[in-house]
Amino acid sequence: MSSNSTPGAVHGPSTSDALPVIVSYVLAASSVLAVKHKIMAVSGYRIVARILGLEEAALGPLLRMQFFALDILVFAAVLPCAFLILARVAGRTAAARTSMLLSLMLVLLAFANLQALGSTGKMLSIDQLAPMLAWVRERPGAFFDYVSPGALARLAVLFLLAAAAYWLRDLPFLAVGRRLARPAAALCVLLSFAAAGGMAARTLPASNFHASAGVDMLSSLVSPGSTGVGEPALAQALQALHYRCDDPAPQAARRRNFVFYVMETIPYELYASQQAGSLPAFRALEKSAYVATQHYSTYPFTSYARFSLFTGLYPSFRLEKTLPLQAHYAYRSALGLLAEQGYDFKVFDPVTVRYPVDDWVVHQLGGEVVSAGQASSVAAQDERVITKAVDQIARSAQAGTPFVVAVLPQVSHGPWLPAGAPKGELYREGAARLRELDQGLARIVAALKQAGVYEDTVLVVTADHGLRTRNEAQFLSTEVLNSASYHVPMIIHDPALQTTHAVSHPTTHLDLSPTLHCLYGQRQQAIDTQGVSMLSARAVSRTVHFDGAWYHGSEGLWDGERFYSYNRQLGLLWSSTRFDFSDATPVADEAVRRRFAERLQQREALQHALLERRPPVRAATVSAGPMPAPPVQ
Repeated sequence: MSSNSTPGAVHGPSTSDALPVIVSYVLAASSVLAVKHKIMAVSGYRIVARILGLEEAALGPLLRMQFFALDILVFAAVLPCAFLILARVAGRTAAARTSMLLSLMLVLLAFANLQALGSTGKMLSIDQLAPMLAWVRERPGAFFDYVSPGALARLAVLFLLAAAAYWLRDLPFLAVGRRLARPAAALCVLLSFAAAGGMAARTLPASNFHASAGVDMLSSLVSPGSTGVGEPALAQALQALHYRCDDPAPQAARRRNFVFYVMETIPYELYASQQAGSLPAFRALEKSAYVATQHYSTYPFTSYARFSLFTGLYPSFRLEKTLPLQAHYAYRSALGLLAEQGYDFKVFDPVTVRYPVDDWVVHQLGGEVVSAGQASSVAAQDERVITKAVDQIARSAQAGTPFVVAVLPQVSHGPWLPAGAPKGELYREGAARLRELDQGLARIVAALKQAGVYEDTVLVVTADHGLRTRNEAQFLSTEVLNSASYHVPMIIHDPALQTTHAVSHPTTHLDLSPTLHCLYGQRQQAIDTQGVSMLSARAVSRTVHFDGAWYHGSEGLWDGERFYSYNRQLGLLWSSTRFDFSDATPVADEAVRRRFAERLQQREALQHALLERRPPVRAATVSAGPMPAPPVQ
């Protein structure tokens, strides 16, 4: 590449520069437009058509082109003008190199976002890379859970084209040089006028679908920071955490042990289906249990869901950045109180590459994490931790020490089949893994009986979350919350019950801590939680939040009457009487959408401040305050 250029020269790229500059720029523009096409093809056209009361097929080519106008204008006018200014200021060589570097970065960024959009429906953020890399270190083959071989091959072709244009730039028949400048400039002017005309003649209501995909990709890389929270609001939120039992006191019972069996990626729809089969261990526990049939995870991401299960608190938008991992915060949940009372609390997690926030939370509760120790197959790691848990039960029983044992098997971690598998095949594979989980549960029950502590032990069976991405389940709608991602089994088995007690109103992972505390703990003491006992009258009509904006772009709530789903990226809100938005039309009232978004933003900031700044908890003496008003009436 020629370097004998001087500031102020604006004659365009040299003969050697022109071809690689133009090729890389065209590749970048095509890649960004491919991202826009992905957004529109997956859900955009369907949503716009539904808002207009039309069938998707009724949106003709001219209407569809309106959504690409801003990106075309950026690449045809804005960026070329910026490079011309840079060429005048810094020289044409610097402008050419900057153009090629920016173009290749946009190609790579567009590639990453095409994978993210195809899986979660959300633009990629840097924050998402850490858990992805941690999972790939645990399972190297999981790299292809995020990136398909075909997609990698297409990316390689694009970079080979750019490299070929650069290395072959001096060949005589490719040395077109400045002759490309005039046609390229004319094309840019033509496209600019067409894009500007399309924007001026827009017949569809303005929406986030009209935004520039390139700008959206860049802005999504950095997760938004939380807004400030006033001290009075924070003090009120801290006081509202203190929870006292208000449901009828159970009969006095002997001291109980507790076993948690938290499955990975099991949607309730699969668990309750005929495909799941007999599942003898699960079904036997249900006969003497509280069974919540509308139980929901707080978050479709394992670490965040476990945080809610163990602490009774909602996670923040980005939990790893909120929690003070260098500090000690003694969470006053049901598990924390049990540890204070001398319970031997151990979490048996087969994952060998540890995620810091998982272990930190367990340690704050007075527990200890036991992993598989050596990386191997998922089934082998599950087998090792179940064996360790069984041995722990025997030792605790022999020593007469009350215990809390949490087993977190991973055999059902998604994806179960390659992306695109039909739902029937997917659930058949999921059912096979569920039967493996049933066998693991049977081993634990047998160990309790053999140790002579079964009658004194409460077993909690649930799942961290359900299916989350289109890589795991092609039938998911990535623009809205999906019941298959949040609705999970919940069984609280107590041998003394002798019958099934169905809990039919919506419950959540937050509720497990207060439920166990009020049923089996020292209920005269208050604990800290944002949930309520599943058996309390307050559980029937309240606001329950479904977080997930960082993971897949959407969040929502149930306000006691209706379910809501809000997509941050699209700025759209859905409402339904069921946790199913497949046939729902986005809320048309802009004021309602804006008010809903503002309330969610305020709640996010408050939750961040609550978890980041919450002091170590002392014994609470204040009863729980009223639930906050729902964001949408």
